Amino acid sequence: MYKIFINNRPLILCDYNSDIQLQEDEIFAQYDSDQTLDTIIELANTMSSFFKTVYLAGENTDELLGAVQSRATLIEAAGGVVLNDNHELLLIFRKGKWDLPKGKMDAGETPQQAAMREVSEECGIGKLKIVRPLEPTFHTYLEKGKFILKKTWWYEMRCADDRPPAPQAEEGITIAKWMRREELWEALKNTYGSLEDVLEAYR
Repeated sequence: MYKIFINNRPLILCDYNSDIQLQEDEIFAQYDSDQTLDTIIELANTMSSFFKTVYLAGENTDELLGAVQSRATLIEAAGGVVLNDNHELLLIFRKGKWDLPKGKMDAGETPQQAAMREVSEECGIGKLKIVRPLEPTFHTYLEKGKFILKKTWWYEMRCADDRPPAPQAEEGITIAKWMRREELWEALKNTYGSLEDVLEAYR
């Protein structure tokens, strides 16, 4: 199963055998042609606030993801879910929302290298160690008329740097903060849909 956020709303790619209990504000469709997929993407991109989630079922979820990717320009990014020795989570505030440190991968970088670099650059910290990979997230946006699908690789990290984080202003980051678990509730009220599952898990 894959979850792709379009217009900050989830399009969930699943197989025919998935046990889905639809809510009133959710839609279920079966993939039977490329035209169906185009219609579903358009619906997810323009649907009103009445609809929260669209499920699209097919025989193979990897093939469904490939079909979505074929309609978009794929950009890969990487970032970190970073905890310090006090079990606080590192968050940044950018463009009016709480976010996790992340950024586009440079040519020749591995996702692990990009994630470490981006966390260090955006938050001004070091002494980072990758603990384990997490599930990647997907979200879309329009850029100069192009439909962009961004895949972000995530890694759980530990940080032994006791310096306070310093936000990278040139990247539009105004706050970089270690946040206690009980503080994450407020962050969840003002973050991106693609990050809600990640933050909820650590809250």
